[in-house]
Amino acid sequence: MSSLPIKKKSVKEFILLSLLDGEKALGTLVNESEVKIGDGERKGGSTVSHDLRKLEDLNLIVKRNGKCSLTSRGLIEAQICKSSYASTAVLDSYQDFWLTHDITRLPPTLMVDIGALSGSTVLTATPSDLHFVHSHCVEAIHSAKAIRAIAPIYHPDYISAFRERLNLGIKIQLIATPIIMEKLETEAPDLFSKYVDTGDFQLFINDDLGIAMVLTDSSYTFGLFDLNKRYDANANMFGTGQKGLVWASRLFALTLLDSVPYVYPKKP
Repeated sequence: MSSLPIKKKSVKEFILLSLLDGEKALGTLVNESEVKIGDGERKGGSTVSHDLRKLEDLNLIVKRNGKCSLTSRGLIEAQICKSSYASTAVLDSYQDFWLTHDITRLPPTLMVDIGALSGSTVLTATPSDLHFVHSHCVEAIHSAKAIRAIAPIYHPDYISAFRERLNLGIKIQLIATPIIMEKLETEAPDLFSKYVDTGDFQLFINDDLGIAMVLTDSSYTFGLFDLNKRYDANANMFGTGQKGLVWASRLFALTLLDSVPYVYPKKP
């Protein structure tokens, strides 16, 4: 499956990104820019000097004593540029995953920052291991020291894993749909009676979940619905990088904002 090529850097963008490393001499910027940019066209010193003047006129850089640095506005522009390239790279690297799933439930702010998922791995089931994705997710729960989860789906293995962690004093926050919460009440009433009142098992209701996720202290894994609105249990995005963990944490926090605390009906 083909895609558009990753956006090519212009000389001006190259300069802004280079200056994120700190103040640099004009000669250093010229030397750094005399490399292949995008389609291989070589950029000479006169071209770089011309672009530096343009950036200076736009108040993106400042030149002092033969050295260049970013202004406050330039720093913001450079970070936006860096984020844009990172996001484009992630879209290209995992294009099959994005193109075959419904991503409309991802918050727009996280779509923009999707570059944070760089270094992730798309886990897929195989003919020899149809349960690979599911097993990997359950294993992540069993090794977790903290758990935040989003559940538009149910499987008894998750309940067993939650119970094992709760018995060890691990706290869990769970956002689930009303149907999944009813299933939990029926299949695992002990979790409610033992851990909800103590605050170890915090439950929230959201009737419009389009993402399934398990976020632990050291990893994140999430799955999406396919284009036919069926949950795809055969492919998950998994990662352990710090930026990805922050991205997943933001996803959970934004989902939590649209959820309400679950009140477990105590038996008389």
